[in-house]
Amino acid sequence: MALSPQSEKLVFNRFKIGTFWRRRNTPVGQKFLGKSFRNSQVLRQRTPLSSGPWCVQFDRPWAPGFTPPRLLDSCAEIRLEAVPDSSTLTALRPDFCVSHLDLRLWVGWRPPDAVMQSESSRCEEEPPSLLWGLDPVFLAFAKLYIRDILDLKESRQVPGVFFYNGHPIKQVDILGTVIGVRERDAFYSYGVDDSTGVINCICWKKLNNTDSSSATAATNARELSLTSQLKKLQETIAQRLKIEIGDLVQIRGHIRTYREEREIHATVYHKVDDPVCNIQIARMLELPTIYRKVYDQPFHHPALEKEEALSNPGALDLNSLTCLLSEKAKEFLVENRVQSFYQQELETVESLLSLAKQPVVHSTRPGQVDFKNDTTSKAIHSIFKNAIKLLQEKGFVFQKDRGFDNLFYVTREDKELHRKILQIIQEDCQKPNHVEKGCHFLHILACARLSLSPGLSEPVLRHVLELLEDQSDIVSTSENYYTTF
Repeated sequence: MALSPQSEKLVFNRFKIGTFWRRRNTPVGQKFLGKSFRNSQVLRQRTPLSSGPWCVQFDRPWAPGFTPPRLLDSCAEIRLEAVPDSSTLTALRPDFCVSHLDLRLWVGWRPPDAVMQSESSRCEEEPPSLLWGLDPVFLAFAKLYIRDILDLKESRQVPGVFFYNGHPIKQVDILGTVIGVRERDAFYSYGVDDSTGVINCICWKKLNNTDSSSATAATNARELSLTSQLKKLQETIAQRLKIEIGDLVQIRGHIRTYREEREIHATVYHKVDDPVCNIQIARMLELPTIYRKVYDQPFHHPALEKEEALSNPGALDLNSLTCLLSEKAKEFLVENRVQSFYQQELETVESLLSLAKQPVVHSTRPGQVDFKNDTTSKAIHSIFKNAIKLLQEKGFVFQKDRGFDNLFYVTREDKELHRKILQIIQEDCQKPNHVEKGCHFLHILACARLSLSPGLSEPVLRHVLELLEDQSDIVSTSENYYTTF
């Protein structure tokens, strides 16, 4: 391919540049966006999306028949927003790698994994807005990568609320380097880069109180001197706090969409003094942990899961069906005020039996799901047994030591147990050791196991103490300490 020996100027209308890695053998002197490449140098040039034209100038002339060397080994996050004006640019070979021009980089192209991720995120159903407040991420300033902020999906229910993996997000906290500054009458517009992406941040100017202060101007020379010194001090502080290109800033604010571009309207912003990069390193170590423990964990709420399970019980696996049966059995025992029961009696309840007979999902191989309907008496008996075991672990039902094997007592309805636990607390609170603070939970448990039942479990005792506290028979003086009036 022959190129003109003159310097070539390549023009785009609109484009966005990501991170680039340079080859070692690139000739010195060639320029890309005015930045000279040096041998063995890693160049990171990132430009926010803005109107053009922008130029790519090559200062080194090329002889006819000379194939230019590869300027770049790879290009990341290039997005062409319009067809280039220059015919020379479109005639370049794809492997020339000035902008790695191939068909993948035309309008709307995204990497295959990003396309799959966006399609899967569209398929995710938004949780009802009534449940958003139950997610702690909703009211917090979410510390996200700018790349993820730009890719957030906006809610169809409430404008200004976005979703990341099912978590509702309306305000974010970012830390990055300022790469662009624009000043307006009422605000500053900063382009902030955190090495994953660039986002525009609108930071409102503080109100100027000079007019109000001039109304109460000083009357004597001494006060005038103090006022002028204070004004100079304020100007010095403002000059030191002024944010310029290259400064590290932390910005907290709400996410907005303006002219189809994602931006942050700051509520709090300040320049960060980080000469040895301690803050940046701490942030770099913190974010992966937050993502792994919080953001990448889908938002699930028991009420929503229960509603889905009731609407489609046939799509549950064995563990989920057991949990659902346990909850339904608990509701049945509370509504009918059952004091004690045998497992066989629960198995005769029609509503519980029909639920236990539902087909369950069995995963035989990775990616393969089978529905299995095991309605044998042995399988049903096993499901009921596991459901009752869950109730025992929560302290809702218990068994007495010298009782029948299959006889279960409902903790809520066992008034004799309540009376004896209350009696233990009343007697021990009269002792000098417990008069002031009350009895500790473990002390009550030890006394109850000595006088009542050696097999009394902690969940059962906690359930009894909660019931007594609800009835105002006892009061909690501090954590795990209880006393009587």
